Amino acid sequence: RKRASALVFNVGSIKKKDASLHAVKSVLPHELPMFEAQVVTQGVFGMVSSQVLTPQRVNLITSIARPEKVVDSLEYIGFKVERKFYFPDHHEFKGSELEAILMSSDYPVVCTEKDAVKLSEYAALNLSKIFVSKIDLLISPEIGSYLNQKLHRI
Repeated sequence: RKRASALVFNVGSIKKKDASLHAVKSVLPHELPMFEAQVVTQGVFGMVSSQVLTPQRVNLITSIARPEKVVDSLEYIGFKVERKFYFPDHHEFKGSELEAILMSSDYPVVCTEKDAVKLSEYAALNLSKIFVSKIDLLISPEIGSYLNQKLHRI
């Protein structure tokens, strides 16, 4: 309570009220306001084009801390992730790594928006096979009300 005025729980890409979330909430101070947010995949779009990728078999390349969340979100909207190329968080990709992945399969390659920024520097490669999973964070309207109330007290 000394360090936080409120808590926001990311309930994941698939909203579910599971026992673990309730268990965490049960040990926290009840007077502390608690809100939920949800990551939602808006779609999968071409990295160098405006093409929208429809659900199909894909490969995934990513360098984020919890890549299984990306797999879950893609599968939730109908994609089938065939091969997973996981790199450590904040990995600096090499052109040879990307080229090998692009050559390894005919399936489109999906990455996160974070990884797309890094991969875009390899314009010399054929990036037309790379697609970006775009996400949004949906927050409950109560969070906005709470923040407005707090800001008006300052």
